[in-house]
Amino acid sequence: MTKSKFLEAVELSRIIFYDYSFMCESRIKSSYFTREGRNKFTFVTLMLFMLNFVIV
Repeated sequence: MTKSKFLEAVELSRIIFYDYSFMCESRIKSSYFTREGRNKFTFVTLMLFMLNFVIV
């Protein structure tokens, strides 16, 4: 994989993870990821946490 393809994949992932409609579609329960502020796992950090285990 070339560096440019990798950077494109990272940018696409960033766009998808921060997309509000993607978050809403990905929730199992409508009340998940609704509070803002001092949550330890936001939707984005949880997605990145799960991807970390896929890569390793």
